[in-house]
Amino acid sequence: MLVTCVFGDVEGGQSLAKAAIGMFDVLSDRSTECEAKTLICALVWHWTTPLRTVQQDALDAYRIGTTTGDVKSAFWAIFQHLRYSFAGANLQKLDGDYGIYSKLAKDFRQNTQHSLILMQWQMIQNLL
Repeated sequence: MLVTCVFGDVEGGQSLAKAAIGMFDVLSDRSTECEAKTLICALVWHWTTPLRTVQQDALDAYRIGTTTGDVKSAFWAIFQHLRYSFAGANLQKLDGDYGIYSKLAKDFRQNTQHSLILMQWQMIQNLL
């Protein structure tokens, strides 16, 4: 991620991100997979990968986080998923998705992610 963000080497960052994700296929410990995939979606993939793909990868990271108990990273992943959902999505569907994940973030006491989801949800409601 530093390669992409600090040095501006998008292709190098992409290669390192793919290698990092590939390591999880080899390792038996998946406790940090959600966090790694979330950071990669947020900081690397969106430069070179279609947003629909990044959106799906973030949703996969959310599922991994909820499975492994990494709630904090899971809700950062769902925030990224929702953020990338703006790319050509139906506002009615987005309104429903934001409602669901806003409630879940609140229920799991993920206050920062909940606040950010609420801000974006308000923007959607203003557009409806």
